[in-house]
Amino acid sequence: MSIEVGDPGLQPERTLMSWFRTYLLLIIISFILLFVSVKVDLLLFKLFALGLILFTTISLILQIKRFKHYAIRNETVTYHEVIAKVILSCCVTLTSLSYSIFLMIKIFSN
Repeated sequence: MSIEVGDPGLQPERTLMSWFRTYLLLIIISFILLFVSVKVDLLLFKLFALGLILFTTISLILQIKRFKHYAIRNETVTYHEVIAKVILSCCVTLTSLSYSIFLMIKIFSN
C-alpha cells in the first residue's frame, strides 16, 4: 500500500516571491525615508528608517529560512508564520504613518 503525497505545485514559490517583493519594497521605502530624513535633518526619522532597514533585513532572512523549512517538511502555516505576518503588517503601517507625519511637518512648517 502506497501513500500519495499531494503535489503543492508552485504555490510555495509564488508565496515566497510575494513575500520577497514585500520585503524588498519595505527596504527601498526605508532607504528613501532615510535619504529624505538626512536631507531635512530629522533624527527621529533617521532612527526609524535605520531600525526598519535592520528589522526588515533580519525578517527577510528568517522568512527565507522558514519557507525552506516548510517546503522540506510540507507543513501548513504555523503560529510563528502568523506572528511574522502581523509584524510585517505593522512595519508597513508604521512606515506609511511616519511618511505621513513627515509630510504633515513639511506642510505646516511652510
